[in-house]
Amino acid sequence: MCLISSGYFVYDLIVILLRFNHEGFAFLIHAVCCLFVYAYAVYSWYLHFFGAGFLLWELSTPFLHMRWFMLKSGASTTRKYLVNGLLLVLTFFLCRPVWGTWLSYKFFVDTEVELRSPRLGGFPAGGIWGYRVANVALNLLNYYWFWKIASKALQLFSARSRKAQAGKIC
Repeated sequence: MCLISSGYFVYDLIVILLRFNHEGFAFLIHAVCCLFVYAYAVYSWYLHFFGAGFLLWELSTPFLHMRWFMLKSGASTTRKYLVNGLLLVLTFFLCRPVWGTWLSYKFFVDTEVELRSPRLGGFPAGGIWGYRVANVALNLLNYYWFWKIASKALQLFSARSRKAQAGKIC
């Protein structure tokens, strides 16, 4: 699982570097941090439990891609688009800010034990700190992206509400 994820994030990093003007700095941070944590896990054999847990952040990604396809195909006024958008907001919120924050807390608690009482052959302190920096960066990105998603959703629903009050939609 970590090996497959590492391969994907190598691809992701290449695409972002080739399209940096379109993708931007946030996606570059995401790709670099994810590539670091999953590649390090492959070569060090540490933290696969957390690797699997943090991959659950990506459960919202299919809804994000479906939204893009529906938007580009002109289906942005359909009920399917609305339902997909609601599922995107729900899964993003539950998987990233909620699950991700809890798992990050557990990660920091567990790695603090290792830092305070290092075991022979245990997870090296440099690796722990690298993971911690990446974890904080990725959580900040998730909070920022959720704020953007929630803001856009609220704008959409307030616009729909105004149209409904004006009698323009059912």
